[in-house]
Parts: sequence; C-alpha cells; structure tokens
Amino acid sequence: MARPRVIARLKRLWAAYRRRQQAGFTLIELLVAMFVGGLITVSLLALVVQLVDVNQRDASRSETQRDMQAAMNYITQELREAVFVYDGDCLQGTAAITAANFGTECPGVINHIPAGLTAASAGSQPIPVLAFWRADPLPQGLLAACATNSGSLDEPDASFPAAVLGVPCLSGRSYTLVVYTLVVDSSTTDTWQGRARLVRYQLPQFASGATTALQTNQGYVDPLSSPNSSFQQWPFQLATVNNVSSVTNAQSARPPGADLNAVIATGSAQVLVDYVDDGQLARPTLSCPDRATSANPFAATPVSNAAFNFTNIRSFYACIRGKTYQAPSTEQSVNQEVQVFLVGNAQGRPGFPLRTALPSGVIESQAFPLSTRVLTRGIVNKSPK
Repeated sequence: MARPRVIARLKRLWAAYRRRQQAGFTLIELLVAMFVGGLITVSLLALVVQLVDVNQRDASRSETQRDMQAAMNYITQELREAVFVYDGDCLQGTAAITAANFGTECPGVINHIPAGLTAASAGSQPIPVLAFWRADPLPQGLLAACATNSGSLDEPDASFPAAVLGVPCLSGRSYTLVVYTLVVDSSTTDTWQGRARLVRYQLPQFASGATTALQTNQGYVDPLSSPNSSFQQWPFQLATVNNVSSVTNAQSARPPGADLNAVIATGSAQVLVDYVDDGQLARPTLSCPDRATSANPFAATPVSNAAFNFTNIRSFYACIRGKTYQAPSTEQSVNQEVQVFLVGNAQGRPGFPLRTALPSGVIESQAFPLSTRVLTRGIVNKSPK
C-alpha cells in the first residue's frame, strides 16, 4: 500500500517541478536582473568615457608642450644670431631724442613699428615683448647685382650704380629688425585658437625678391648707417653740420598696417604658435628687475609699468643682460645674454573647452613653464671678456 502512495507523491512533485521550469522568470526577477546589468554597463561606460577624457587631456597638454618647446627652440636659434637685443625700457621708449641726450635715451621701438603690433583691435590685445636686430644674407637678386657691378664698388658712393647704391655688397648682409608680440585674443572664431598666440614681425632692409637697391622696405632705417648711429637710438640719427649737432628721425614712415590683421596680410608678420597662456591663471614670478642693477644685471622686457601691458601678463617675457639702458657700467660692453620664459595653455584643445572666464585656481590646462638662456653671438660694440 505504501509503495503506490510514494510513487504518486513523486509524480506530483515532478509535475510541480516541470510547471515551475516552464513558467520562466517573474517580472520582479527580470527587473532586478536588468537593474544590476544596467549598473554594471553604466559603470563600464563611465570608466571608458573617463579614460578617453583623460587620454584627450594628456594628449592636449603634451601637444601644447611640444608646440611651446618648438617655438622656444625657434626663438632661441634667432637670439643666437642677434647683434643687439632691446630691454624693456628701450622697447617702450625713455624720452624724446635730442642732441643733448642722444646716446643715453631710447625713442622706443614700439613707436616706429606698425601700430597693429601695439594697439588693440577686433578683440585682440597685442603686447610687444622681445625686439632685436640680426644680420641676414642679402636676397639672391641683390647679390647678383653686386657681382654685376663689382667693378664700381671701389669708387665713391656718389658714382655707384643706382642698382647697388647703399647696398652692403662687401659684407653680403644687412640688418633685420625682429619683434615678438604676445597677442591675447578673446575671440573664439579666429583661425588661430587658444587663449593667446605669438606673432613674429620682421623688418628687413630689402624685399625678399629684391634685385636693386630701390626695392627697400617701407619704414626701414639702417641702424648703423653712420658712425653716430646706434641700435639703441634707432631710427634717429645724430648729424653734425658746420659743427652744429642735430637729431633727425631717418624713418620716413611706419611700415603699413593699422591693425594686426593688416600687418599679417602684408607678410611682414606671421603667427609663430598659438595656445599660449594669457596670464589669467597663476602668473610666473618675474625673475629679473625692470632695470638692471649691480645685484641683478638683467633687465626685464616688457617692464612692469608698460602702457601696452596694463595687466602685467608674464606668460611670455625675457630678461636681458649687457648693453641695456641704465645698466651698470660693467655691463655696457659685455656680450648680451637673454633669458626667455614661455607658458602654454591647452584651453581650446580636446578635453579643455575654451572659456571666457576661468574659475579661480584652475591651472590643469596650463603647460609646464619653459625657460632658456642664450648668449648672443653679436660682436658690434662689444669687447671680449
């Protein structure tokens, strides 16, 4: 009797088990499973997004740092060839040049270069920082003209052919003025991106394709055209007529360009690098005084009270030693040494959206500050030490 009952009970249990197997998951079980699966998926996606964002930020910072290093290398190479570098005082000007103070004052480089390199326009604020003279080879067309007229080079200047009159054929080189300007730009639609950029302006004596002496660039004045001329007082010259000294501004006109875009359009200025810091974040401490002292013979450029740098931005500046305005007497004849400082900013690159106003203390977009020291190779008015 007990055996049939056991068998019947087992059949009922098996039938109940089969019904449960065919019933599937309940709605609550499915919801719990979906919720747990969703949490895992979202967590994994968030981790992937975070990794991609971190990778973008690292790539942007690395690219910005590489750009700043390339720009610094370019500036360094140019400074090695410089024959005279202006300090901050001579960059902005110390006094009006007269016969009495000629040789001790500076008329200011910024007063004799295109206004677009110093005046704000269309949301851009140019800040001239570094100006110097370098000796560049003459254009090939002028070298050919010099060779053609080589038989006349030993005659007085008055009898020189017009094609080479005033051309330094013997040296084969002429002086070029180079000015580096930091441009702070608030526009987000320009071709050049980032918070600021470096613009390189140059004023050579002759056009790149010049074939005669008549093809001189507008506004150019030879800084050493006479024994009384000097880089420091450019473009003024001290002339002596009948034992009466007079000072003249030999520059007939500024080079063209009322605004920065016009200066760039003429080809006399080009953007060297963008994504430079604009000084809104933590500013580097000025490592040299405005004017050289016996304790610190380096002089800053631009100076702290420069009218064109009213916010005293220091993301790009330089310290000049030797032959600077008001330098100690021991520094007047030494070869010049230049310290250059540059800070980049990745704002505007992937991972760092460009913002009009930056939160206080946000410095993660800043590149690592770069600095270098260059001893110029110029020997004009220098004595070996």
